[in-house]
Amino acid sequence: MALPQPKAIVGHAFEKHDRRYNDGHPHEAVETEALSQTIIVEIVRSRLSQLLPEPLGSVQVRADAQRAVIQRALLALRIN
Repeated sequence: MALPQPKAIVGHAFEKHDRRYNDGHPHEAVETEALSQTIIVEIVRSRLSQLLPEPLGSVQVRADAQRAVIQRALLALRIN
């Protein structure tokens, strides 16, 4: 994941060979050890939220409503 440039520059950028990729090309990397885990988690969560097609809260509300409908239907089957 790419960090915004001002936050990423905590050290010098360097080339890194990542064996997870088959292209064999080096990728630019920056050490983030100087950033706290809290800041890194905030950056990652923010970016992932931006990538969602709709807000997570609305998905959770809809899922709760669907779960309630299914629970009522299952309960009705048990009673009959």
